[in-house]
Formats: sequence, structure tokens, C-alpha cells
Amino acid sequence: MVEIETEEGTDQEKMKNMIFERTGFLPSIYENGTQYVVNMRLSLELLKEICESQEDIVSMTGDYSGGKGEITLN
Repeated sequence: MVEIETEEGTDQEKMKNMIFERTGFLPSIYENGTQYVVNMRLSLELLKEICESQEDIVSMTGDYSGGKGEITLN
């Protein structure tokens, strides 16, 4: 599971489409359009691509499938 937190005022449609184009999954949108959640495998290359594509991203967090744990990227 990957959660992407954005600044208020982020274009929800643009962010949703960017996530779909890069991952093939449509995210769930929460917190008045500032939190996007998608269940997917995330490679370091894809992580870098998502982070570099949007200046509105505040942070990304997620759980890895290898066990209990969390990764936080700011």
C-alpha cells in the first residue's frame, strides 16, 4: 500500500491521472483530495518517477509486503 500526501489545492484529476498512467491503478482519494492511496508494488525507479513528476507531493508512505514495517519518504 502506498499513500501519497499532497498540498491543499492540488488538482485531484491531474494527480489521479498521473498515478494511473504510471502504475496502472486508480487511487482512492481521501482528506479533501490531499491523500491518494493505492495498493501496488513499488520499485525504486517508479518511486523516483512519481516523486519527480509532481511538486505538489508532500510525502509518500507505504507498507512493504515482506512483513510488518513502514517506509516514509519526505
